[in-house]
Amino acid sequence: MTYSIGAYFDHETELKIDKIWEVLANTQIADYLHLSNNRPHITLSIFDNLDLEKTSQLMCELAEEFPVMDISFQSVGIFPSSTVFLAPLISFPLMKLQLKLHKELTKFSKLPESPYFLPDQWVPHCSVAIDFHPEKLISVVQQVLEVIHLPLDGKITELGLTSYRPVVHLMKCELAKK
Repeated sequence: MTYSIGAYFDHETELKIDKIWEVLANTQIADYLHLSNNRPHITLSIFDNLDLEKTSQLMCELAEEFPVMDISFQSVGIFPSSTVFLAPLISFPLMKLQLKLHKELTKFSKLPESPYFLPDQWVPHCSVAIDFHPEKLISVVQQVLEVIHLPLDGKITELGLTSYRPVVHLMKCELAKK
């Protein structure tokens, strides 16, 4: 089983990103995220065969260590795998959270084949479209820029654990209040 640990946003930010997912689905450009039971997030790491009990405890301990943090999406990015995303400014607290989470969880889990979530190769991002036909790339970007006005500022308020595909939300832990 594959598991994802994500950083989730305040309600207002989540609604704005949900709106992009909805528009892309309704225009039949890219519907996976809207239909998948996902929530907008920044994936901090992906693991295979995770010890769920130890992970749950560690996630909540880390969430208590890290205060709610600001996030500012400044641009739209593209991965070659038919993925369009919002790219945040990279902050020290976000990098520290990802590094610490990864370091602690690798003690009792198996990393997937993909290197994209290793601390030295991680590109923080919030996907807005995945699994779409490459010829729709320009339409995706146009729709995103019409729905969202950058910069999009918000807050990271919780950590969440999901399994996928299909996406199943397993648990969440709120970050410490400032």
